[in-house]
Amino acid sequence: MKSISVILFFLYLVPPDPEKEIASWSFRFSEPVANAETELIFSASIKKNWYLYSSDVSEELGPIPTHIEWIVDDSYLVLEKLQPINASKKYDPTWEADITYFSAKAEFRQRIKILKDKPVIRGIISGQYCNAKDGQCIPFRETFQL
Repeated sequence: MKSISVILFFLYLVPPDPEKEIASWSFRFSEPVANAETELIFSASIKKNWYLYSSDVSEELGPIPTHIEWIVDDSYLVLEKLQPINASKKYDPTWEADITYFSAKAEFRQRIKILKDKPVIRGIISGQYCNAKDGQCIPFRETFQL
């Protein structure tokens, strides 16, 4: 009984994973057909007062752009860069440049070519969430499989 109390005490001290609280991701693709081009759609619902940088933010500026690392598989081929859909743009005095970002909702699309029936599409989407009120920024990495 004592060991259970100790475990529960330490679980109480460990804060929840902040990434899971900031955004909820979904991953889907539009009508996959063997030997056809299609788009993968990456969507995020972002917690109030938080935002994430778009995929087209220059890494040279400083913020971490949203990026996909692909787990290579011969059932598909990546065709183009990850495309942000309807990102907002503003001048950011911290980076002294215009940046693109998403708040509330984010959507990215990736064109691919399906090479085999039942493709196995896996990877990691990563980037940076930032808080608009206090400036806190947290990197994120989330795996996906379609």
